[in-house]
Amino acid sequence: MAASSQSLASPAIRLQIALHALMFLDENPEFSTAEMLLSAHSRVLDVLSELSVWLGHDMKRRLEESQKLGQLVNSAVSTAIGVNALQRAVEWLDAGRGLIWTQAMSLRNPLHELEQIRPDLARALEDVRVQLRNSINASVGSDATGLMLNVVPVTGQGN
Repeated sequence: MAASSQSLASPAIRLQIALHALMFLDENPEFSTAEMLLSAHSRVLDVLSELSVWLGHDMKRRLEESQKLGQLVNSAVSTAIGVNALQRAVEWLDAGRGLIWTQAMSLRNPLHELEQIRPDLARALEDVRVQLRNSINASVGSDATGLMLNVVPVTGQGN
Protein backbone atom coordinates (compact mmCIF):
# COMPACT_ATOMS: atom_id res chain seq x y z
CA MET A 1 0.00 0.00 0.00
CA ALA A 2 2.94 2.34 0.49
CA ALA A 3 3.41 2.48 -3.30
CA SER A 4 0.01 4.12 -3.66
CA SER A 5 1.27 7.16 -1.76
CA GLN A 6 4.44 7.71 -3.83
CA SER A 7 4.15 11.02 -5.64
CA LEU A 8 6.50 9.85 -8.41
CA ALA A 9 3.69 7.85 -10.00
CA SER A 10 0.72 9.44 -11.73
CA PRO A 11 -2.58 9.54 -9.83
CA ALA A 12 -4.03 6.96 -12.25
CA ILE A 13 -1.24 4.48 -11.48
CA ARG A 14 -1.49 5.17 -7.74
CA LEU A 15 -5.23 4.55 -7.95
CA GLN A 16 -4.65 1.18 -9.61
CA ILE A 17 -2.12 0.25 -6.92
CA ALA A 18 -4.51 1.28 -4.15
CA LEU A 19 -7.37 -0.67 -5.75
CA HIS A 20 -5.20 -3.80 -6.08
CA ALA A 21 -4.17 -3.53 -2.43
CA LEU A 22 -7.81 -3.13 -1.44
CA MET A 23 -8.85 -6.16 -3.48
CA PHE A 24 -6.03 -8.22 -1.94
CA LEU A 25 -7.14 -7.32 1.58
CA ASP A 26 -10.74 -8.09 0.75
CA GLU A 27 -9.98 -11.42 -0.92
CA ASN A 28 -7.55 -12.48 1.83
CA PRO A 29 -9.19 -11.64 5.15
CA GLU A 30 -6.51 -13.58 7.03
CA PHE A 31 -4.08 -10.80 6.05
CA SER A 32 -6.38 -7.88 6.80
CA THR A 33 -7.82 -6.07 9.76
CA ALA A 34 -10.57 -3.48 9.94
CA GLU A 35 -7.93 -0.76 10.24
CA MET A 36 -6.08 -2.04 7.17
CA LEU A 37 -9.31 -2.03 5.14
CA LEU A 38 -10.09 1.51 6.27
CA SER A 39 -6.55 2.59 5.42
CA ALA A 40 -6.81 1.04 1.95
CA HIS A 41 -10.12 2.77 1.26
CA SER A 42 -8.63 6.01 2.56
CA ARG A 43 -5.78 5.71 0.03
CA VAL A 44 -8.26 5.14 -2.79
CA LEU A 45 -10.28 8.21 -1.83
CA ASP A 46 -7.14 10.34 -1.41
CA VAL A 47 -5.97 9.46 -4.91
CA LEU A 48 -9.45 10.04 -6.36
CA SER A 49 -9.31 13.61 -5.12
CA GLU A 50 -6.09 14.13 -7.10
CA LEU A 51 -7.42 12.88 -10.42
CA SER A 52 -8.23 15.44 -13.05
CA VAL A 53 -11.80 16.01 -14.16
CA TRP A 54 -11.31 13.88 -17.28
CA LEU A 55 -11.69 16.94 -19.48
CA GLY A 56 -9.93 15.19 -22.35
CA HIS A 57 -12.54 12.44 -22.53
CA ASP A 58 -15.82 12.47 -24.37
CA MET A 59 -19.07 12.88 -22.46
CA LYS A 60 -19.84 9.14 -22.33
CA ARG A 61 -16.45 8.34 -20.80
CA ARG A 62 -16.78 11.18 -18.30
CA LEU A 63 -20.17 9.84 -17.18
CA GLU A 64 -18.74 6.33 -16.84
CA GLU A 65 -15.83 7.62 -14.77
CA SER A 66 -18.22 9.60 -12.57
CA GLN A 67 -20.24 6.43 -11.94
CA LYS A 68 -17.10 4.52 -10.99
CA LEU A 69 -16.15 7.31 -8.63
CA GLY A 70 -19.53 7.03 -6.91
CA GLN A 71 -19.16 3.26 -6.62
CA LEU A 72 -15.73 3.59 -5.00
CA VAL A 73 -17.05 6.12 -2.50
CA ASN A 74 -20.02 3.88 -1.70
CA SER A 75 -17.74 0.90 -1.17
CA ALA A 76 -15.55 2.88 1.25
CA VAL A 77 -18.56 4.18 3.18
CA SER A 78 -20.05 0.68 3.32
CA THR A 79 -16.81 -0.72 4.73
CA ALA A 80 -16.58 2.05 7.33
CA ILE A 81 -20.15 1.38 8.44
CA GLY A 82 -19.45 -2.37 8.49
CA VAL A 83 -16.57 -1.94 10.94
CA ASN A 84 -18.50 0.64 12.99
CA ALA A 85 -16.27 3.57 11.97
CA LEU A 86 -19.31 5.79 11.63
CA GLN A 87 -17.52 9.14 11.86
CA ARG A 88 -15.19 8.11 9.05
CA ALA A 89 -18.18 6.90 7.01
CA VAL A 90 -19.79 10.33 7.30
CA GLU A 91 -16.51 12.07 6.42
CA TRP A 92 -16.05 9.87 3.35
CA LEU A 93 -19.65 10.33 2.31
CA ASP A 94 -19.22 14.09 2.47
CA ALA A 95 -15.88 14.03 0.64
CA GLY A 96 -17.32 11.74 -2.01
CA ARG A 97 -20.30 14.01 -2.46
CA GLY A 98 -17.88 16.88 -3.08
CA LEU A 99 -15.93 14.87 -5.65
CA ILE A 100 -19.09 13.82 -7.45
CA TRP A 101 -20.44 17.39 -7.48
CA THR A 102 -17.15 18.57 -8.97
CA GLN A 103 -17.54 15.99 -11.72
CA ALA A 104 -21.17 16.91 -12.29
CA MET A 105 -20.32 20.58 -12.60
CA SER A 106 -17.62 19.79 -15.14
CA LEU A 107 -20.23 17.99 -17.23
CA ARG A 108 -22.41 21.12 -17.25
CA ASN A 109 -19.78 23.39 -18.82
CA PRO A 110 -20.46 22.25 -22.41
CA LEU A 111 -24.11 23.27 -21.93
CA HIS A 112 -23.00 26.81 -21.18
CA GLU A 113 -20.87 26.82 -24.32
CA LEU A 114 -23.79 25.50 -26.37
CA GLU A 115 -25.98 28.24 -24.93
CA GLN A 116 -23.63 30.84 -26.39
CA ILE A 117 -23.80 29.31 -29.87
CA ARG A 118 -27.29 27.76 -30.11
CA PRO A 119 -29.61 28.93 -27.31
CA ASP A 120 -32.54 26.97 -28.77
CA LEU A 121 -30.65 23.67 -28.56
CA ALA A 122 -29.38 24.53 -25.09
CA ARG A 123 -32.96 25.08 -23.86
CA ALA A 124 -34.11 21.79 -25.39
CA LEU A 125 -31.19 19.95 -23.80
CA GLU A 126 -31.88 21.58 -20.45
CA ASP A 127 -35.51 20.41 -20.67
CA VAL A 128 -34.33 16.85 -21.28
CA ARG A 129 -31.86 17.10 -18.39
CA VAL A 130 -34.64 18.22 -16.03
CA GLN A 131 -36.87 15.36 -17.18
CA LEU A 132 -34.06 12.85 -16.63
CA ARG A 133 -33.27 14.28 -13.20
CA ASN A 134 -36.94 14.07 -12.21
CA SER A 135 -37.22 10.47 -13.40
CA ILE A 136 -34.03 9.53 -11.53
CA ASN A 137 -35.28 11.22 -8.36
CA ALA A 138 -38.57 9.33 -8.66
CA SER A 139 -36.80 5.97 -9.10
CA VAL A 140 -34.30 6.63 -6.29
CA GLY A 141 -37.21 7.34 -3.97
CA SER A 142 -38.43 3.78 -4.51
CA ASP A 143 -34.96 2.18 -4.42
CA ALA A 144 -32.43 4.08 -2.36
CA THR A 145 -29.81 1.39 -2.95
CA GLY A 146 -29.81 1.80 -6.71
CA LEU A 147 -26.05 2.39 -6.92
CA MET A 148 -23.82 -0.66 -7.12
CA LEU A 149 -21.95 -0.87 -3.84
CA ASN A 150 -19.82 -3.85 -4.75
CA VAL A 151 -16.94 -2.31 -6.67
CA VAL A 152 -14.75 -4.03 -4.10
CA PRO A 153 -16.93 -6.48 -2.16
CA VAL A 154 -16.61 -6.27 1.59
CA THR A 155 -16.55 -9.66 3.23
CA GLY A 156 -16.19 -10.81 6.77
CA GLN A 157 -17.15 -7.43 8.19
CA GLY A 158 -20.74 -8.17 9.08
CA ASN A 159 -22.30 -6.80 5.83
